[in-house]
Amino acid sequence: MSILYRIITAIYFGGIRCAALFNKKAYKMISGRKKDKELLNSKDKSEKTCVWFHCASLGEFEQGRPLIELIRKKYPQRRIVISFFSPSGYEIRKDYPVANEIYYLPFDTPKNVKHFISIINPDTVIFIKYELWYFFLKYLQSKNIKTYLISALFRHNQWFFKFGKSFTQNLFSCFTHIFVQNQASYNILKNNNINNVSISGDTRIDRVLEIANQNFKDEIIENFCANNNCLIAGSTHQPDEDILLYCLDNQADKFKLILAPHIISDKHLKEIEIKTNNKSIRYSKANLNKLHNYNILIIDNIGMLSNIYQFCSFAYIGGGFGKGIHNTLEAAVYGIPVIFGPNYKKFDEAITLINDGGGFCIKTKQELNSLIYKLFENPKLIYNAGNKAKQYILKSKGVVEQIFHEIHIDV
Repeated sequence: MSILYRIITAIYFGGIRCAALFNKKAYKMISGRKKDKELLNSKDKSEKTCVWFHCASLGEFEQGRPLIELIRKKYPQRRIVISFFSPSGYEIRKDYPVANEIYYLPFDTPKNVKHFISIINPDTVIFIKYELWYFFLKYLQSKNIKTYLISALFRHNQWFFKFGKSFTQNLFSCFTHIFVQNQASYNILKNNNINNVSISGDTRIDRVLEIANQNFKDEIIENFCANNNCLIAGSTHQPDEDILLYCLDNQADKFKLILAPHIISDKHLKEIEIKTNNKSIRYSKANLNKLHNYNILIIDNIGMLSNIYQFCSFAYIGGGFGKGIHNTLEAAVYGIPVIFGPNYKKFDEAITLINDGGGFCIKTKQELNSLIYKLFENPKLIYNAGNKAKQYILKSKGVVEQIFHEIHIDV
C-alpha cells in the first residue's frame, strides 16, 4: 500500500511543480521549499531538541496557536519549530515571534523526511487537525519520537479511509495519541480499530476567548458603528458579497455594513465598490470626520477581523456558497448571532450553533433580507441568539490546558 501512496503523492507533487510555471501559489510552494532546503543544508544537525508543530495552512495554525503559546509560556527556553504545507499559512506567519524556526514542510518522500527530521531534531511532534503524511509518520514512529494529532476532525470519505483498514490502522498507529474534536470523529476511528484516541474538543475555542479578552480599540471602527445597527460580514467571497449588497440596498435605512472580504486585492475591492448603490469607503482611506457619509466600511487588511466582531449587532460568515464557511467562533465569542450560507455541514461548531439557536443558515438573498429585517425589528431576538452563541463558547473552553497536561512535554 505504501507503493500506491508513493505513486499518488508523486503525481500530486509533480502536479504542483508543473502548476508553478503559471500559478502564483504553486510557485511559492516550490520556491519556498527550495529556499528552505538550502537553509537546512547550511545548518548543522541541531543538538538541541525541539517541539515541532505542523500545520497545513493558516486555519490549522490558529488551532495550534494556543498550545504553541502555552508551551512557550511554560517552557520559555524550549526550542519550537513550525512547518506549513501551504503558502497561505507560511507567508502570513513566517515571522511569528513565538517560534524559533519556521519552514515549509518538505514533500513527503523518504529522503526528504530523513533529512528534515535529522536537522530539526524533534523529541515531540504535534500535527494539527488532519494533516497526515505517511512517510513522515512512519519515520517518526521508527525513531520513537512522541507524535500527537490535535483538534482532529474526521469524515468517512477522507482519503486515508479509502486505502482499507490495514492502511488506516498502520497510519494512525504512528501517533502516540489522537485528540479529536467530537464524538463522530471518535466513533469513526474506533470503527477502524484505532484506540489511541480521546475526545478533547476544538482548541480554537481557547484562542477566540484569548482574542476576546484583549483590550482592542479602534477609532475608525467604533465611530462607524456608533449609534448604528451594524452588520459585520467576515471572510466573504463574491456570492456572499452579492447577497449582502442586495440586502443593504433594500434596507439601507436600517443598518450599516462592515465588509471584510476573504480576497483583498485592489481588483476585487473595486468590483465590490462598483456593485453597490451605497457609498463605501476602504478602511485604509477612512477619515473620522467623514465616516457618517458611508454605509459600507471595507476592511482592506489582514489581521483585524477577529477583533472587530465585538462592535457589531450580528455577523455574517462567508464561504457558505463555496467550499465551506470560515471561522464562526471568532464572532460567536462576543455573544452575537452568526449567519452563514448552506455549505456548513462539515463544521461541527456551525451545526451546534444552529441547534442551540445561536446561528442561522440562509440559502438565498431573500432569506437573508428577511432575517436581517426580523432581527433588527426584534432586539430581544438578537440578544437571546447572541447569548446562546456565547454559552456554546463558554461550555467548550479549556481544551488547550487538557491537551497540554496529557502530552507530557519534556523540559
